[in-house]
Formats: sequence, structure tokens, C-alpha cells
Amino acid sequence: MLCGAPHNKKNFLFFGSPESGQTSAIIYSLIETCRKLDINPADYLRETLSALPTMQQSEAADWTPARWKSIRGTAGE
Repeated sequence: MLCGAPHNKKNFLFFGSPESGQTSAIIYSLIETCRKLDINPADYLRETLSALPTMQQSEAADWTPARWKSIRGTAGE
């Protein structure tokens, strides 16, 4: 289980590179946003990451957790 954001602020400083720390922070932010919106993070990430290779830039706004939930009408299980 991931700990809250305040605990992890310093941990993100010690990844292999600044880019990997930023990537981890983005993923963590998506996971926490899903939890707050009562979305199963694994379902969201699975579907989003599967769609990325064919996604158009104009579609990106439809893949935020809030928009994803409203389009699908899903809630966490």
C-alpha cells in the first residue's frame, strides 16, 4: 500500500534520475486521484496504458481519471 503524499515527497528525490522521480510522482498522483474518485487504479491504468499507443493528442483530456470515470460511469470495486 502506498503511503500518503507528504511521506513520499523526500523519497522522490532518491530515484535513479530526476526523470524517473518525476515519472514516479506522476504515476503516484494518478493512483491517488483514482482512489479519491473511487476508481480502481489498476483498471484505470490498464485501460489507459493500453490505449496510449493509438491515442491522438486531442483525446488526452478524455483519459484523466475524472473524465474516464464520467465516460464509463464506473466506480471502484
